[in-house]
Amino acid sequence: MGQRPDFQISYDGVGWHDWVRGVEGAQDCAEEAIRTAHAYGLRITAAMCLFQDNVPMIRETVLRLASLGVERIKISPMLAKGAWCEHYSEKTLTHQAFLDTVLEYIPNFLKDGKPCSIDMGGYFNYSKEKDFFTTRLAKNPSSPIPLHPCPSTSSVLYISATGTVLPCMEFVGVHEFESFPNIRNMLLADVLKDSIWLQTTQITMNDVYAKNPQCQQCSEWGIHCGINCRAHAEPGFCGLDTDTCQFLRNGWYQKVQSAVEKAGGTFKLM
Repeated sequence: MGQRPDFQISYDGVGWHDWVRGVEGAQDCAEEAIRTAHAYGLRITAAMCLFQDNVPMIRETVLRLASLGVERIKISPMLAKGAWCEHYSEKTLTHQAFLDTVLEYIPNFLKDGKPCSIDMGGYFNYSKEKDFFTTRLAKNPSSPIPLHPCPSTSSVLYISATGTVLPCMEFVGVHEFESFPNIRNMLLADVLKDSIWLQTTQITMNDVYAKNPQCQQCSEWGIHCGINCRAHAEPGFCGLDTDTCQFLRNGWYQKVQSAVEKAGGTFKLM
């Protein structure tokens, strides 16, 4: 059909993927899937969930995945949900620890020749094609187009294992989204034409600000604030993602920019 879909394959670190997935040989299978997709000319994104034990393997993992043909890598902190929260919550990275990890890895990424496009939780984003760094959290207030609190929820449709249509994967298990449309009893075409899912994806940053008038008292309001992750927002989709608030108020945006430029990279505000 002439299409080149982007496949995302989970890969939770060299030497750790089997343990995270609970399946012996999972890492070898993931690598074989990557090689197969690459051989057919398909685009591959790898997703790595980060926790205390596999932090030291970031550099080796990125280099290995890039050598296998992965074009983009998404590294995000492990979410404290489900079985992970029940059994291994003590291994979950704090917000501060994840941000420290981002700053520590930036110079190594440049030393390794920027082997692929990479996104670390939105706090550190590098495009191989454009060859510059940015952060999804930093939004240009002079943008001529409507800004959404999360670009993924306005452009990507996620269907859960049970058929529920959600804004993104991280909404799985969030109680208020259990009532969203399900493709087992509603045509996907109808979901795309008129549904609560569609209405949710059209929410803009201005809608979120209207629900949170206290934002206008923040020094970052209308400057760099992107509101960001809606799955972490409370209460509800138009609530506040306090991790983003902390990131901005503590000057982390400037720290990321400084780390990039000190290591010889180019940083641009999108």
